[in-house]
Amino acid sequence: EVTLSTCAANACTAETYPKLTNPDNAAAGTCAGLTELASGSSCVPECDAGYSLSGQLTTSCAAGTLTLATCVKIVCLAGERVKDNACISCPPGTTNADGGDDASGGDTECDDTLCGANEHVSGHACDACPAGTTNAAGDNASGDDTACDKTLCAADEHVVSNACVACDGNSNLAGDDASGGDTVCDGDLCASNQRVE
Repeated sequence: EVTLSTCAANACTAETYPKLTNPDNAAAGTCAGLTELASGSSCVPECDAGYSLSGQLTTSCAAGTLTLATCVKIVCLAGERVKDNACISCPPGTTNADGGDDASGGDTECDDTLCGANEHVSGHACDACPAGTTNAAGDNASGDDTACDKTLCAADEHVVSNACVACDGNSNLAGDDASGGDTVCDGDLCASNQRVE
C-alpha cells in the first residue's frame, strides 16, 4: 500500500520574522499572539497614533515570505492642524498656510489671519472696506466682526464717487461723509457780521 504525502507551502514564523508580531509604528493588531502565519493568510496591525496604513494594508505570507503592512506618519495639509494625533481643519479666521504638521507628535496650532489695510473682519474672513471708508491693517479674523471708519472730507472738499475732492473755487465746511452719496460745495460763505451784495 502506498501513502501519498501532501506538500504545503511554508508558513511565516515569528521566529524568522520578528516583525510579524512587533511591526514598526504599530501594535500587533490581529497579528498579536501569532507564532506563525500560514501561507496565503494575512493579519492587520494597528497603527500607532498619528500613523495610518498606506500601500501594503495587510501583513501577508506567501510560501514562507512575509510582506509587512506599512504604517506611515500622517502629515497634515495646508489649512489643517494636529489635535489628538489627527489632522483637523483650522478654526475659522486662522490658517496653516504651509501644512506639513506631523500627527505623530503633539498638538499644533493655526496662525491668526490678520487683515490688511482697508480690510475688515466679516464672518471670520477679511473683506475690503466699503467705498468711502478706511481701516488700519491688523484686524484679527479669528475674532469678532470689525467695521471700517468713515472717511470725512476736510474743509473745502466735497464727495464725488465716495472720494473727497477739492472744491473748485468754492468753499465747503469740513465733515462731508465719503461713504454716502455725492455732495456739493456750499459756495462762498460770509464771515460773521458780513452779507452778500
